Amino acid sequence: MLWMSKKSKKSQKFSLNISSAYIRVIFLAATVIFMGSVWAWWHILYSKPEMVFSGAINNALQTSSFSRTTIEKSDGQGFNQKVDAITEPKQFVGGTNEISQSGDGGYTVKTDMFGTPTSDFVRYSSIKTDQKSAEGKDPDYSSIIGIWGKSSADDNTTSGQLYSQTVLGIVPFGNLSLADRRVMIDLINDKKVYKVNYGKVVRSIQDRRPTYTYEVTVSPEAYITMLKKYASIVGLNQLDKIEAATYKDSPPLEFKFTIDVWTRQINKIVYANSRSDSYGSYGARNLRLNPPTKTITIDELQQKIQKASQ
Repeated sequence: MLWMSKKSKKSQKFSLNISSAYIRVIFLAATVIFMGSVWAWWHILYSKPEMVFSGAINNALQTSSFSRTTIEKSDGQGFNQKVDAITEPKQFVGGTNEISQSGDGGYTVKTDMFGTPTSDFVRYSSIKTDQKSAEGKDPDYSSIIGIWGKSSADDNTTSGQLYSQTVLGIVPFGNLSLADRRVMIDLINDKKVYKVNYGKVVRSIQDRRPTYTYEVTVSPEAYITMLKKYASIVGLNQLDKIEAATYKDSPPLEFKFTIDVWTRQINKIVYANSRSDSYGSYGARNLRLNPPTKTITIDELQQKIQKASQ
């Protein structure tokens, strides 16, 4: 009986070991299946080009801050602008601008900029030119370097150009509420603002991250309709008198959008006219952005430049 009891205990222990091993196998199999399902969801749904594009438009409408670099070169002229934008809790844009012209009479002008919905600020940080004054001398701009000029609207219009041009791009940027974002997305889809050729999406790896590049056409009439709605939501009124129907017969605009698959953020937009806008620093707060306190008017600044050029 003692022998039978020992044997029974050994059998029970062996049975428990088998059960534990069986449970571990089931758990491991379940984990593998779950991970496989997640990968399939990621690959099939989350990384689907249509989902990535729509996600990028939606993310642009819930962006509190971002940076943009605009580069354009044509016929010896160059334009390079770098800005940081804050859309919430305040509406500020600050950055630098460089305009150049090669060849005879060439020049390179660098400025610092700051913008709000109602005002623009600019100061010259560097002016280099091959042009001569009326007396054949090199113009001396040292007296105007570092002076801030300010341009403001005389009425109640939000006519600050730098801020408006930054957030009212081909894709509007802002930090809208969920309800307002739904209104915008519904309008964008209803008006078919962005027509994407999903048959020609190019997948590539940039900085070790997967990206999609899309060929996109934009209807001017639908685009203006979208911007007017967005502007009314965020409190910009300079588009109030523009009629979208005026652009009904205008040809569609063509662009290439490059979007990060993982973050669904826009990396770059290339225009048909050789201009490109590169985006980044989403959500990065730049607390140093504050409007200049000591300024003169833009007209006064321009008069000083003309005087120095003579």
